[in-house]
Amino acid sequence: MTLTPEWWPHNVESWIEVADNFSAQEIFDSSNWKQLPQGQSNHNYKLSLPHGSFFVQSVNSRNVQLLPNPEQRVSQLELSRFTKIKPWLVDCRVDNVHLKISKWFDSVDNTYLNFDDHRVIVHLANFLISLHSIDESLVKKSDFPTLDIKSHFICYYEKAVLLHPNKKDDFEVILKSAMKLSVEFNANKLCHNDLSPSNLLWNESEEKLKVIDWEYACLSDPYGDLASLLVNCQLNSEQQTDLLDLYSAGLSFNLSMPKLENMILLCQHLNDFWIALQD
Repeated sequence: MTLTPEWWPHNVESWIEVADNFSAQEIFDSSNWKQLPQGQSNHNYKLSLPHGSFFVQSVNSRNVQLLPNPEQRVSQLELSRFTKIKPWLVDCRVDNVHLKISKWFDSVDNTYLNFDDHRVIVHLANFLISLHSIDESLVKKSDFPTLDIKSHFICYYEKAVLLHPNKKDDFEVILKSAMKLSVEFNANKLCHNDLSPSNLLWNESEEKLKVIDWEYACLSDPYGDLASLLVNCQLNSEQQTDLLDLYSAGLSFNLSMPKLENMILLCQHLNDFWIALQD
């Protein structure tokens, strides 16, 4: 039987899986572990060993229940089958509802990711182009889920009302607007669905971008990915124009700016509910 050390305050299942991947001597020494400040709900660590360093995340099980398809959660190991996006994935060992383990990737503090750096914008655009150009039939063959955006909003609304019954009227206004905007939502491409600075790793010296935290990945609307990136990364007008021009040129189509604006508002509504669920 594997026992958790006193300093590991997380579930036993996650520690058992850590023990399956490393020797007891390596993992029981708490000096090998450094807790990372990033991550508001999950618990992140850097595990430094003689043969290399690793990122280890103990997953908050409550977050799994907030996914649009918790029973069909997509792991990064499954995504690595798609050669188009493999360059943007970290080298992953474990990715499940309890734990994530991947090789350490040196990156700048993503809290201060510099979107004025044209290289970052180019890599982001190229990542989105690669992701959104994956053949839809290949995604469906892999049995990935499809995002039902209306059901997702209703689920968040119901959970938010349970937590904050005094704000029910406010939540109803948000839900009604979201239902109206969702008419334009077309889930036809593989999307990340949670693009934010905390999920972007940028190595300046190697000029490499890695994208992490793929729990929300599924067939979704690519405009939703664009919207979440613009909103969550707070790109200014120049950065937005640069990114969107590169993206539309790479996929050889003209973006619908009215639809993008509606998807930005839809993303903001989703963020409103997410914030309410974190209280």
